[in-house]
Amino acid sequence: MLLALFLILIPVVATAAIPDPAFKAVNGTAIDIQFLLDHGLTMAQIKDLDYYAPVVEMLLKTGQINKDQASTLVEGLLAHRPAEAEPLKEGPAPFPPPSPRSAAGEPSTGPLKFVINNSLLDPGVTPRIIDGRVMVPARWLAEALGARVEWDGATRTIKIDDPESDSLRRQLTLLEKALTPKSPGETVQSWAAGVKNRNGAWQYALLAPALKEKCRPNYERMGWVTGVSSPWVEKYTILEQKEEPEGSWRFTVQFDLMTSTGPAGSYINHVTVQHQDGSWYITGIDSTWDQWQLKVQLQKQVEDLVARQYQHYRLLDTKIDLQSFYQSGFQAEAVYLVRVSHLLGVDTPAEWPPQKGRLHYLEENRARLTPEALRKIERQIAFWQQELQEYITEPQEANEFLKVTARFDSRGRLQKDAVQFFIEDAVGQYIPLDMNLPYFKSEAELIQQGYEEMRQLAAGAG
Repeated sequence: MLLALFLILIPVVATAAIPDPAFKAVNGTAIDIQFLLDHGLTMAQIKDLDYYAPVVEMLLKTGQINKDQASTLVEGLLAHRPAEAEPLKEGPAPFPPPSPRSAAGEPSTGPLKFVINNSLLDPGVTPRIIDGRVMVPARWLAEALGARVEWDGATRTIKIDDPESDSLRRQLTLLEKALTPKSPGETVQSWAAGVKNRNGAWQYALLAPALKEKCRPNYERMGWVTGVSSPWVEKYTILEQKEEPEGSWRFTVQFDLMTSTGPAGSYINHVTVQHQDGSWYITGIDSTWDQWQLKVQLQKQVEDLVARQYQHYRLLDTKIDLQSFYQSGFQAEAVYLVRVSHLLGVDTPAEWPPQKGRLHYLEENRARLTPEALRKIERQIAFWQQELQEYITEPQEANEFLKVTARFDSRGRLQKDAVQFFIEDAVGQYIPLDMNLPYFKSEAELIQQGYEEMRQLAAGAG
């Protein structure tokens, strides 16, 4: 799975017209020197690592290793692999600039020294600095770094091959092949885990070759770390999987986002997986915000509404079934059949908030009430005591058609201030849902409502 992290470790096979004094092992690969220094490496280690340095950097940035593991890895690499030296350059550079030179191009402060793996080596020919570049014999430098050198006299070409890096490349290729998932479901699960962990190398290893070629520039631009630190992916869920007629599989994956202050919504990817070369690889990732994602957000609004509507009840069973859906541009509407089985959320009638208010009024004003007002209030409270007891012990069924309309932004995110609810009336027309109905009120508001009901009853009794 880590092959993507090591793509720079290709065999060092160069074909160049002799001489080629400007040997450059890392092929221009940029190294984040400060990042490596911050993670415990020394400048000497970075220079000795040469083209392994970007590998260590990438492993750290993608979370494959931590700071302590990086130290162990660096020690192992330096112990088993001769390092290659980055050419010295003029101007801003991660390594010290060359020594001042005379007009003839010779070092002005003495002969150059070459130290590889802490050993002073003699190239046999005096190195020179010309135009900011260190000139050394190609054969000596390559062999000092553990590479094989061949000379083709007919074409006047030198060939440099590093068998160790070639072996490592083959090893990583076989390792990736052995770890590739053997089923479409395993592939998507592994890819989603890579998204959750922001590990671009992990995701990349699961892509089919054509998709790798397309996506590689994006992964490289992000430093192989995908997503953002906030909001982050808290969890992922495979909502649907379906086998297509041509044998591929299509998965719908939902990623739920989180911030330090709480949930931050979700988004959906449609992932296509196909069988290639004996394994299952991802051939397509559709990140568009389609109707499925819109429906998910609308249903969440309905679920939240039902929770508010029955906040004072004990829910026994709830079913919310989509009946119809319509989308036009950024507007969408859906109709749901909402079926709820419930009991009152209290153990005795006296605990029901409006009844609490009625009883409180009676206790507070009994001595001041006229006989007529007292009889009316006591009769009303007794009526509710009997009615409420039935709702406490006998489950009630509620069925209603609920329509919700909403507007979405260009990324498919629901605009909560544009959400509206409609309820079906007796003649089948949808009218706006009154959010001031009693069941949307708080317990304190319902207690006050029961209190006011008794006060008005008393006032009407004279």
